[in-house]
This record gives sequence, C-alpha cells and structure tokens, in this order.
Amino acid sequence: MKLLFTLLLLVSISSIFAQKSLCFNKNYQPFHPTQTDIQHVWETDSFYIAEGIHHNYGSYRFFLKFNKNGQIISSKLFPDTLFGGGSKYSNFFIFKNNHFININNVLDTATGQGVLIMVAFDYNFDSLWTKRYESLNINYGAYENLPTDIKQTPDGGYIIAGQLDKHNSPTVNQRYPYLMKTDNQGNIQWFKEYLAYPAVAFHKVLLTPDLGILVATNNGSGRLIKMSALGIIQNSFNLNALARNFNSYDIVYTDNNIYTLAYSYSLNLQSSLNGLNIIKFDYSNWQIVHNTTYQPCSNIFYYPNLKIHTISNGCISISGTGSHIDSALNNGTYGYYNQYNGFLLTLSQNGDSLSTNLYEFDTTETHNTWLNDMVQTSDGGFLGGGSLYAQNYNAAWIFKTDANGFLDYKTAIPNINNLFIYPNPTTDYIHIELPDISNEKYILYTIYNNIGVEIKSSKVSNGNSQLKIETKNLSSGIYYIHITSETAVSIGKFIKK
Repeated sequence: MKLLFTLLLLVSISSIFAQKSLCFNKNYQPFHPTQTDIQHVWETDSFYIAEGIHHNYGSYRFFLKFNKNGQIISSKLFPDTLFGGGSKYSNFFIFKNNHFININNVLDTATGQGVLIMVAFDYNFDSLWTKRYESLNINYGAYENLPTDIKQTPDGGYIIAGQLDKHNSPTVNQRYPYLMKTDNQGNIQWFKEYLAYPAVAFHKVLLTPDLGILVATNNGSGRLIKMSALGIIQNSFNLNALARNFNSYDIVYTDNNIYTLAYSYSLNLQSSLNGLNIIKFDYSNWQIVHNTTYQPCSNIFYYPNLKIHTISNGCISISGTGSHIDSALNNGTYGYYNQYNGFLLTLSQNGDSLSTNLYEFDTTETHNTWLNDMVQTSDGGFLGGGSLYAQNYNAAWIFKTDANGFLDYKTAIPNINNLFIYPNPTTDYIHIELPDISNEKYILYTIYNNIGVEIKSSKVSNGNSQLKIETKNLSSGIYYIHITSETAVSIGKFIKK
C-alpha cells in the first residue's frame, strides 16, 4: 500500500510539473529592436503560431512558430507590398489542419491603391496560392478595398465582408460595405455591394443555423442584418445598444438560437472611460434575453479586439485590454494603476461573473501590455498574444495559461462566492471578509453602480482579514465591488437600502 501511495504521489507530482511547463509568459524582439505587435495567435497539434506587424521604416507582416513551451522555432518577415502591412482590422485568418487562409489589404505599387488579397500558407509560412482582386477596385470605382471578416462556408468556400472606399467617386470619401462568396481556391462566385449603408462596416459575418448569413455592423446602436445564403437582405434588427465604440466587439453563436454579443461602451459623455456590455438575443424572434454591463477593469480599452470564448456548461469568457484607475494615487486626481493589461472575464450561463484574470508581463515594471488576441487551447488553457510597451523598449508579447486562466498557479479566487459581505442589504457600512488575501501589502477597492459607472475607489494598506467601507452616502440600489490585490481580482454584490 505504501509503495502504491508513493507511485501515485510521484505520478501526481509529475503531472503537475508537466502541466506547469506548458505555461509561460514571454516577450520577444525577433527581427529588430523596434515596435513589434502580435495580432493573432492560434494552436496546431504540435506548436503555436503568432502573426503580427513589425514597424521598421514601414510595416512588415511576420509569422512566428513556437513550441509548446513558448520557444521560437522559426520566423518569417514579409514586406507590405507582398503581404499586407495594415492593421489587424483588415487582416483575417481561417485555420485548417495543414494550412491557413489569410485575407488582407495590400498596396498596389502601380496604382497606389489598396487591393484585396487572399493567400493560402502552409505552416512553414510558404505560400501555396494567391488571389488578388484588383478587378473589384476597377469595376466598383474603389480606391481602397478593406476586408473586415471571413468565414468558411459548408461547401468549403469562404464568405468575405469588407468595405470599398471610393475616394475618387462623385460621393467623395464614402465607404460602402460588401459581401463576397468564393470557392475554396478564392475564385469569386458572387459579389454584392450595399449602397443603402454608406459609411457602415460589416464588421462581423456569421453563418446562421438556417444556412443564411448574419452581419453585425459597426454603427453606434448595434444593427444586425439577416441575409439569405446569396447575400439578399431579409431583415434587420437594432439592438439599441449602449455602445459608441463598436470598433471593438465580438459576436458568437452559442446554442438554441442564442447569439452572444460583447462590446465596449462609453460609461458617460464626460469621460473617456468604457465599460463592457454583454447582450444575448434569440435569433428566432430577435428578442433580447440578457443585457448586462460589467466592469472587469476600471476602463475597457476600445482598440484591441474583444473576443468571446465558449467554454463548458454554457459558460463564456471574454478577453480584451483594460486598465485600472485609482484616484488615491495622485492626490485625488485620476491616474493609471498598473497601466494597461489584458483581462479574461468568465461568466456563468446566467451571466453571473465567476472570475476575472488580469495579465501583464512583469508586475514589477511600469509598462503597458496590450492583449490583441486570445484563443482557447486543446488542454483547456488560453494562449494570448499582444504587445509590450515600456520606456525605450517595445516587444511582441505571448503567454499561455492553465485551464483556470492563471499564469502562476496561484489558488483560483472565484469572484462572487469569494467575498463575504455583510450586512447585505446595508444602510451605513459594509464589512468584507478577506481571508484569502489578508497577507498582501495593499488592496484597491472600486464600487460600481448597476450600470457600470464607478462610484467610489480607494487604495488601502492591507494586512487585515476584514475591510470596512462606508455606504451611507450611496443612493438606494444594487452595487458591485471589485477588490484588486497583487494576485487576483474578486467581485462582490451588495444592496443599499
């Protein structure tokens, strides 16, 4: 029995260390010590791939291949005339078993125009075939062709969304959205331009359960357009969303005709702070079944992409970039606390906040870390990629978490259930038990109302197992409190009578 116990213990320890070796948090300057941004990451059976932009007297697209411990195996750099050097908003991928498809906007040196290009690459980053679509610029009088999304269709082909920018047309500086259907080799099967939607982008395109097309636009109220499989408009629906920043959002199909939309929105017109809004709607009747705001960070930055990840038991996670703002740091004026960092917010099927994980490269240095992309890996963890900005140092940033979303194997601290708040409901004060983080040097607490507006924030010295906060000046209603320590973010809910 003792021998069996010893063997089981050794196996358990080996498993722990094997799992730990698969997590990493690294930065690289693979080509030259100038700005390098990872914009997309993904996983194959044997390695990880990162794609991004290297800025050195122009914009160059690059690919990096990593082993499962985060070490670079190979890399390749492309000039923007060969393989688009634009932002990630005109750069999209479809990943397959032995190759991947990219659509991009590239510079045509003969005309000075931006044309659409589709390229198939193998995983050695050699091109298998290329399609250029200069004819679209010519036929539709476009100066710039900006793709916005791509999805694979059931027949193995692709549906592409984009915008035609008609600088030289009678309607100067007008951008019109389009959809294009191709076969699996990039040959055009049909193309439709939508002149009824000037200056609107079809930012996301999805295939619906009835084999139609659903388009999510970037207009401020969140319009969804239902189309047939041939791109013929059948219906549209306005979410009347809170958003003004619809450049950063994601939409996914979950199950039972339910779509989930995540986007950043302005907390109020007097500040530049943004919150996170999650909407679920029933595709069969266009009814909104869930509409809740969240504040995983003090500010949700609108530029790097938000992304929804569907996980087990109907739960979802949302990744993005945010920052913490602490009014106590700068004598009562707002200042950045921990600068920008990546976040991963996990919600239950009912929309309850379960956990918030924050990501940065090094907590001992002052820098910004931008999370541009995140994917769930085959072991249940997450692979993230982005950029590290510090004084006199810019680098590509990539990290891998465990299945709980953690980098350092600290004990997971669930948000709602971790905070014991009493009395609740309350009148004058609340007390919060802090048994799991009582040994940390400081904590930051932030109180938000039920629409995500920050009401009160303060950084306090820690060392106690209980925190007492005055609430008598709060209006009656529901409030959320975020407790941020050096290792975790916990969230609780209380009611003011």
